[in-house]
Amino acid sequence: MIAPLEALKLRFRDRCTTDMVALERLLHEPDAISPAGLKTLVHQMSGAAGAFGFPELSALAVRLDNQLAAGEPASREYVQALIDELSRV
Repeated sequence: MIAPLEALKLRFRDRCTTDMVALERLLHEPDAISPAGLKTLVHQMSGAAGAFGFPELSALAVRLDNQLAAGEPASREYVQALIDELSRV
């Protein structure tokens, strides 16, 4: 039997795969994710990644979250860096 925390970590990893696909799509189709949807995705990732022991992923998500919170569009560079880190999770 999997411990509850380990089960949550596995769900987080599954979510990372889904989020990575969404972010990759965003690079090719800028309207693939609504601005509110992107903000929610990145904000949730920033908190969860840190909680599950992925500080680099959390830091990159925070950087993009701050950019979006400032009203700026998501930079391609930040999105790509996040995708690259998600692929390592």
